[in-house]
Amino acid sequence: MKKITLVSFLIGSMLTMTLFVQAQGPLSFSTANNTNTTPFVFAGDDVSICNNSGFKTLGSTNVQGTSYWISQGDGTFENPFNLNTLYIPGPHDISNGMVTLTLKVLPMAVPAVTLEDDITINLNNCLNTKPTEH
Repeated sequence: MKKITLVSFLIGSMLTMTLFVQAQGPLSFSTANNTNTTPFVFAGDDVSICNNSGFKTLGSTNVQGTSYWISQGDGTFENPFNLNTLYIPGPHDISNGMVTLTLKVLPMAVPAVTLEDDITINLNNCLNTKPTEH
C-alpha cells in the first residue's frame, strides 16, 4: 500500500501542487496563465467629449475572466461586457457635465478578487457652428 499526500498552495496567480508518493520523490506540476505578470485592468485615460456624442471605451486587461462596464450615471452601454463598447451619456450625465465609468474584471483564477479601474468623462456643451463664408 502506497501513502499519497497532496499538498497545494497558491503563489500570486500560480497554483502549485506537489504529490508525494512513498518511496518516490515529489512530482510537481503547476497551472498558471501569466505567472510572471502583475494583473492589471485599465479603463482608459480621462477624457472630454461633446455631450451630444457617444464615447467608445478602450478598456484593457491581462486577466482572464468576466469583464464588464458600469456607469455611475444614467447613460447606456451598447454592450457592457465588451472592453471596447459605446457609451451614450444620459440626461443626468449631461446635466452633471461628467460621468464616471468603471471597468470591472472578475478573474477566473483563485482567489477571484474583482479588479477595477475608473475613467472620468467630462461632457462639454459643444456648439455646432459652420464657418462663415466671405
